[in-house]
Amino acid sequence: MEVDWSDIHKDIVDSILKQIEHLSDYIRLGSICKSWQSSMVDIPRPLHLGFPFLLLSRRTTTTGNNRRDYALYSPFERKVHPVKLPDRPPSPVRCIGSSSNGWVCMIDDSLRIYMFNPFSNALVLLPPLSRTNLNLISDPKPSSHGSLEFAVKDEFIEGYQVMMFGEGMRDHYIYKAVWSAEPTDPLNCAIFLCLRISTSMYYCRPGDARWTMIKTQLDYVSDAIFYKDNLYLVDNDTEIATIDLLHQGGGQGITVPKLEVKAYETKLDVDLFGLRTRKYLVAGPSGLLFILRHYKYSFRCVYERRHLTFEFRVFKLDEMGTQWVETKSLDDGVLFLGMNSSIWVSSRNFKECKGNSIYFTDDDRFDSVYEDGRGGDSGVFHMEDRSFTSLCDNDLKNLYPYPLWVLPNP
Repeated sequence: MEVDWSDIHKDIVDSILKQIEHLSDYIRLGSICKSWQSSMVDIPRPLHLGFPFLLLSRRTTTTGNNRRDYALYSPFERKVHPVKLPDRPPSPVRCIGSSSNGWVCMIDDSLRIYMFNPFSNALVLLPPLSRTNLNLISDPKPSSHGSLEFAVKDEFIEGYQVMMFGEGMRDHYIYKAVWSAEPTDPLNCAIFLCLRISTSMYYCRPGDARWTMIKTQLDYVSDAIFYKDNLYLVDNDTEIATIDLLHQGGGQGITVPKLEVKAYETKLDVDLFGLRTRKYLVAGPSGLLFILRHYKYSFRCVYERRHLTFEFRVFKLDEMGTQWVETKSLDDGVLFLGMNSSIWVSSRNFKECKGNSIYFTDDDRFDSVYEDGRGGDSGVFHMEDRSFTSLCDNDLKNLYPYPLWVLPNP
């Protein structure tokens, strides 16, 4: 006789959920039926289940369609939990964003986009991208190997265009998505796409029929984050500006002062390595943070990692919002940086997590074209003594695309 799990009294389900200690059990219970998923929303997770997880991706050819399998890696449990993606087209998908509210954003090589919660299996479809949305010179055309081919206008070089296949658009041109709230809340949720070779961004709200373009007036948006009803943007020249979400159509808001940073002095062999900087914006409990990640880069490395992080610098916007002040301590704070929306948590809630530290994953967008293990620039940076330690026992350098941090809903 089969059991109808949805008929079990809610109090019993709630009692079971409160005893859960491992994420794998939590995910399995949530997949039993919709009524159990509803109960999970109302029951607070144990603290260690709220720790940020790494969303991993590996290519699989077992089904003959070159898809990617996804999984969640728990630093607390040191276990990998498979993630079952929703029904989707056979073309491989790539995660272009993850956040502190449990959701990730996926895109395929036909530029169809959806948002997915790997902890609850919830799904929200977004409008696909098309020529009317993107800066395309002509409609996409089928290529000789079956993929679509796109002609993209380069906004920085007049009259120049870049030819990309669908997988190139998926993996490189549309490199990051950020959003303001859970997509199940269409009144407060706005999703923004960051693009390469473009001064523009695109946004929509759940339920919209198409994406809307916004001119940022910045030179290539490097990172973006939501903070106090505004979307803060930073470009490669450390110019920072905001988009006020309270204005219909994304009107330009106030401008945050430009961060002036002196050239970083180092004794590294500059004849072999070039010095580069990645920039992150983080919404902390006491204000907006700006993070500089310095790394050395070598064009000569072929089979080894091409870049390696050697320093982080942290700046905080003062209370008047007039200048950036460098800080040498995060106190009990912990930062999680990567291709995801940057995350701040307190180590008081996570005994396994060392405070005053930065957990980071590889997010070099140029190296991401390689799938031969060059990468793996991940680890933990300790602000107190400026030292680095390993992120986890698993070797992350052979993962492609590189892992993203995602935090379950509290």
